[in-house]
Amino acid sequence: MSTDGRSAAADGMVASNERPIPLMRRADLKIARIDYLGVGYQVIKDPVALKYHRLQVEQYRILELLNGERSLEQVRDDLKKEFPTLQVTLGDIQQLITDLHKKGLVISNRPGQGAAVVRERRRARNEKIKQTLMSLLYLRLPGWDPEKTLRWMYSLAPIRAIFHPTVVTLCLLFVVSSWLVLGANLEEFHRRLPGFQSFFGWPNLIYLWVTLGVAKIIHEFGHGLSCHHFGGECHEMGIMLLVFSPCLYCDVTDSWMMKNKWHRIIIGAAGMYIEVILSAAAIYVWWLTKPGLLNYLALNTFFVTTITTVIFNANPLMRFDGYYMMSDFLEIPNLRNKSDKLLRDAFSWYCLGIESRPDPFMPETGRAWFVLYAIAAWCYRWVILVSISLFLYTVLKPYDLQSIGIMLMFSSMAGIVFSMIRNTWQIISAPRIEPMSKPKIAVSLALVAAVGWIAFSVQIPWHHEAPLYLEPKGVKVVTADLTGRIVPPQEYEQQYNDLLALQEYIQENTWEFGQEIHAKQISLLEGMPTPAEYRQLPQNGDVVTEGQVLAVLEDQADIDARDQIRRLAAAWLARTNEARRYHEQLLLMDRAETIAELTALQEQIRALVRRRVTGHVVRAPITGTSVAAPRIPEQERDELDAVRLAHWHGTPFDSRNTGCVVEAGQELMSIAPDDQLQAILFVEQGDRDDLKDDTEIEMKIDHLPDVTYVSRINGRISAIGDLVAPESL
Repeated sequence: MSTDGRSAAADGMVASNERPIPLMRRADLKIARIDYLGVGYQVIKDPVALKYHRLQVEQYRILELLNGERSLEQVRDDLKKEFPTLQVTLGDIQQLITDLHKKGLVISNRPGQGAAVVRERRRARNEKIKQTLMSLLYLRLPGWDPEKTLRWMYSLAPIRAIFHPTVVTLCLLFVVSSWLVLGANLEEFHRRLPGFQSFFGWPNLIYLWVTLGVAKIIHEFGHGLSCHHFGGECHEMGIMLLVFSPCLYCDVTDSWMMKNKWHRIIIGAAGMYIEVILSAAAIYVWWLTKPGLLNYLALNTFFVTTITTVIFNANPLMRFDGYYMMSDFLEIPNLRNKSDKLLRDAFSWYCLGIESRPDPFMPETGRAWFVLYAIAAWCYRWVILVSISLFLYTVLKPYDLQSIGIMLMFSSMAGIVFSMIRNTWQIISAPRIEPMSKPKIAVSLALVAAVGWIAFSVQIPWHHEAPLYLEPKGVKVVTADLTGRIVPPQEYEQQYNDLLALQEYIQENTWEFGQEIHAKQISLLEGMPTPAEYRQLPQNGDVVTEGQVLAVLEDQADIDARDQIRRLAAAWLARTNEARRYHEQLLLMDRAETIAELTALQEQIRALVRRRVTGHVVRAPITGTSVAAPRIPEQERDELDAVRLAHWHGTPFDSRNTGCVVEAGQELMSIAPDDQLQAILFVEQGDRDDLKDDTEIEMKIDHLPDVTYVSRINGRISAIGDLVAPESL
């Protein structure tokens, strides 16, 4: 047997923990010592993969001990010599070395390492794809190296000045001033805000989408430039789709190499610093401009920079800027990973009765706070997921695309649930000596069943909001049939008496011959109400009876018709008198022709009289109580309007509006048949199909904000587009 063969056989007989570990620390790694709460950590920069890793002193010492010759036992013994109080097992060291190998911090001279690296890369890629599919609302795509671009941008004086303390102070004062303006005019700002479907509808949804992308691009460049300002590097910037909206992401992990924690915090806050400046400028632009494209773009900018900053970036419960800032401020590295690990251990013990193996690198004090943070972050992820899904559902519902929002919600929920089940299975299937606790498992299953029963059996209220107004039940709205002037009762009486006098004069002086022509055939007041029927205009609260004259309207054609009636009546009288003279002189030769001519004049007079009656006399359609029409507000007038005739305001039947002109179709008043009321709701198009007959509704009235009225829908739901909410709503 050869010497190599004997050596290989001897190695095979040596215990695995006594064999040399065929791994060595990479010599090209860059190391920086960073203190957290007085404890030193080694931050390692991989200059090839451009990845960063943070190791505790004990972990880093294990990395240093790997020289390709030491065994696990030798590494453990050397580690205990330097850290006598450290409780670490061979399994802990082996697990850490495996993790270091996966991260590429160690290398091996043994053959076959290339295949192992390829397998690990494929595994990492598949895991990344799986994570992407489980989180469709948060997609992160590969990026590029922006270092040259950032270096060029930072060379520009205006951009460098953004991070000067004086400029920062002035910008923050500008932001505070915009908040003061917003707070001092909060009601006016709220009044000027558009409706939900208007703001999130087309085409503003496209503008909102573009605005979000531009704002987030500026946000990420703020991170990169601030990192460059403090001497760091940025080697990755890429595209991210946040709720299908284009954003950038900027990897400033190089800030981990900085020893000053405030520099790291400033780098984390730089993006939000830029966004709040944009938000403040947008507030002023929106406040000072009139409705239009610029006004809407300013509102979009304010919405995007404010909402995303509060919900995502500044919130420490999500792994965005706020999380890293809090982690640096508290000087707790890997806060999220430690919290999740401790939550998993707590779940294993309290729900399954499995005691996790002690981890010497986990914190020994304040574990309850880590667990509480992990639970809060987990709950907040669910809140964000449900909120985004409901938002997409509401936005897409008017276009009958709400199923997309539902599908995205369930796919994201399925990803979270699958991750929970997988983690639980890993805990259960892990090798252990002691069995699981059956009582704890029973209690846990009972709690899960109770939660499931509540989730599927308890009705969750789903509210729609809609403006409404109250009106009498069965109310009849009285409108003007034509555009004209409301004739005051006194003026109408004068017109009536003038025509009556003319009619009496004609009847007294008309020559009658035979049955064909006689004085009673001329009636200038046919169908017109008498002055006794039209004594006064009805006022709010008056009792009116069916058929009662409410108003008389006249337009310019009526004035012309009244003059024409007088001319035709005079022509009638003159023609009959002429016929009488001819008859007395025995010269009336063609009796039929005279009768035909007088009959034609008579029909013309009747047609003009009927026109004055049709549509001009407004009568009550039912018996009931009069309700005044909605008041028309007084228009603001400036110097240019001083020479113009002011339009009337109030209601048409107000005493100061005597003789006012109303438009065709304009409401004059309403008539309530009794004291019962009904509410008219103006529902958004997307919510209309959710309302059925007998659906319960809760109503609040402006002047009674503390009182809630409960009623049910009972009546026809109009088709889409049939009704438009009044301007006052």
